[in-house]
Amino acid sequence: MACQYNFYHIYNAIKARLINNATVSTYKYNTTTVKLVARPELTPVLTGERDVLIRFTKPYPTEGFHQGAGRLCSEVARYVEVIPRTRLQTGQADRDDNVLMNASLGHMLSEEFVCDALHLRELWREYDSQDEEWDYPLTPTAQSDRLLTEPMRLIEGPYPFATEVSPVSKWDEENPPHTKSSLLFEAKYALLLETT
Repeated sequence: MACQYNFYHIYNAIKARLINNATVSTYKYNTTTVKLVARPELTPVLTGERDVLIRFTKPYPTEGFHQGAGRLCSEVARYVEVIPRTRLQTGQADRDDNVLMNASLGHMLSEEFVCDALHLRELWREYDSQDEEWDYPLTPTAQSDRLLTEPMRLIEGPYPFATEVSPVSKWDEENPPHTKSSLLFEAKYALLLETT
């Protein structure tokens, strides 16, 4: 059975995977470029070449529950929207080849990096008693706790195409022109155990 923890740890494990994923060595996020957002009208300013925004829905029920050793816990899920943003680069006015396909800064690389970091991945946490903090390793150790009841999965989202965004509202006027995508993942996890 998966360990039962709140979504605080799941968010921190997602963030750790985006920051520490080593599959694309030239492409990295850091603690300042992975941003949690709740209000869609207040978009954080894109200050570098790229960043990623994370927001999630309220929990919704699933059909799953776990019982054993005289205890019962229900399973819920949240949709996690991960929005990679890439600053638009100079290119031909009638084409988007450069912003989408550039070998080091292309937006499609951003999308694939996020998918590689999160799609069909387990999330883990472990307590570091020396630092008295929680760590979120990419691979589990004997001390790791599993956070999800099944691996995160990429699902079909509401926006099928990458969208070019120009500053058009007062909330977005400080943002440079950029491309963004909405990648939707489902995270299923167990609530706290109840005694039956």
